[in-house]
Parts: sequence; C-alpha cells; structure tokens
Amino acid sequence: MKNIIILDGTSAIWKNDLVNYISKKLPDSTLIEKVSNRKRRATDGAFDLLLTSEGDLTKYNFEYRYYFGGYEYGFTQSSIEEALLKYQNVFIVVRNQNTIQKIKADFSAENVFSVFIYSDMKQIERILTLSSNIDLKESISLAFDDYIRNPNVYDLVIINGENSNDFFRTIDYAIEKSKENLKTKKKSKNKSKYILNIVFPIIYTILLGLVVNIISNEIFSTWSIITIILSSCLTILLVIVHIYFSRTA
Repeated sequence: MKNIIILDGTSAIWKNDLVNYISKKLPDSTLIEKVSNRKRRATDGAFDLLLTSEGDLTKYNFEYRYYFGGYEYGFTQSSIEEALLKYQNVFIVVRNQNTIQKIKADFSAENVFSVFIYSDMKQIERILTLSSNIDLKESISLAFDDYIRNPNVYDLVIINGENSNDFFRTIDYAIEKSKENLKTKKKSKNKSKYILNIVFPIIYTILLGLVVNIISNEIFSTWSIITIILSSCLTILLVIVHIYFSRTA
C-alpha cells in the first residue's frame, strides 16, 4: 500500500519549496503535474503546472478537473496510478474539496492522506503587498474559505512559517502522519478479516446446525418450516455479504 498525500492551502507561498524539496531530498516521492489554463505569475518559481493557452480543458478527458480562482485545472487518474508504481509517496496539490474526496474514493485501496497548509500571516501579507495580481489575491482568499466551510475533508493541518527549513520539517511530519494513518488502516483491515474469517463461519455453522437439527428430528411444523426458510435465506445473504467484503477488504 502506497501513500497519496494531497495538499491544499494558500497559493504562491510554499509550492516552489515543495517542488524543490521533493526533487532533491525525497527520492521515494513525486509530485503529480496538472494542466491549467491560468497565466504564469511573476511569483511563479518551480511548480506543478503545465500551462496551456487552451480556454477549455474539456478535450483532455481528465478524470479530475476543477475550477479555482477563475481558472481550470486537471489531471488524469492514470498519472496517479503510474506514479504509484514507481514511488512510495505521491504528492498532489489540489485546490478543490470535491476532487480531494473523489481521489479518496477512487484510491480507497491506497493510503490517501489530505493536508491543509496554513501559511504564516506575515508571509501572506508580504505576498499580497508585493503582488498586484488580482487572481492571486483571490485564490489566497478562496483557500481559507474552503477550509472554513468543510475542515473535515482534511486529515491534518500544518503551519508553514517564514523559514523554508521549517516548512520542510512540516512536510516530513505530514509523511510520518500519513504512515500512522496507514497503520490504522491496516489494523482496520485486519479487524475486518477477523470478522469475515471467524465470526461469519460461526454464524454459518449455527444456522446450518439449526436446519439439520430440525430435518433430522423430522419436526415439520409450520414454525419449523418457516425457521428453515428464514435460516436458508439468511445464510445465502451472509454468503453474499461475505464474498463482497472479502473482495473489498
């Protein structure tokens, strides 16, 4: 099971540091590239976007596509699947809560961990002072609004301070927390397997024993026939449930 770490938060502050840190310090990690029709900003350094002049990204057939700050962003499910074959940690910057939830649903077999990066207000004020880009200011405001509306989408909130090294430590912390989440997920799966492999067979045996006892003693009253029918139906239902959860566990 691999780690998919989804990052959300304020724009133009931490992404450049993130790209550099992953490429230089985290050889077992990668960052998914997105296509976007937004314009390049003066504050852009190294980032995760492939910018296009296309006004509409519909023709790309992206499984994951969303609007943020007046522009469109998209990427494919196959790009995540290919990254998972090569890396232990796959980072994705996503600025849309519905997309975050869809990724969690589509990759439920993996350890998907969502993180909101809250940036130091001094950094935000500095960026807003230096930039005359209205879209940038709007996207920073939207990021906070997303978190306030539905904080339960995120598994962890980390604070990005003014120092890059502090930010790198928070990324390392996010990776460690995702590993803890993985352990919890494995424990949950083990518990499910316990129920499937031990509890269900016990129930089968009890129901089967009840039916065999009625038939062997030739007790064919109305209630005994109803008991046989109900026990048989319940056993069939349990078998179906058992098979379904065996495939998904």
